Amino acid sequence: MLRGISGIEKMQDSVADMQFEVMRGFNTNRVCSAFGVPKVMLGYTDGVNYTNADMQFKKFIEQTAAPFEKRVEKRINEALQTEDLVFHIVDTTFEINKEKIDIIESKMRNGLITANEARAEL
Repeated sequence: MLRGISGIEKMQDSVADMQFEVMRGFNTNRVCSAFGVPKVMLGYTDGVNYTNADMQFKKFIEQTAAPFEKRVEKRINEALQTEDLVFHIVDTTFEINKEKIDIIESKMRNGLITANEARAEL
């Protein structure tokens, strides 16, 4: 025991704390499944890595925001009631530029950047 310090107790998780953590994870999975929301969107990163988090986010956008954008686009065009003027939402969220990817891969092969730096560029 250190001089001048008293009343230090070893911290432990109780059984109730551990059960709470397990149930929270279980409930989070069920709620996310029911609403079609990836855990990563709620800030839960258990069992999530960079690759599947990115894929989950893309799927979430494709199944939620993209259809909504299409409905908005359709309604605005119906309201315009003209062929001369058309409203269009440009989707650039997941545009892949092959040339940019080739340059980044070349930089990685030659040791100019790390994998994390490549991800940041992409």
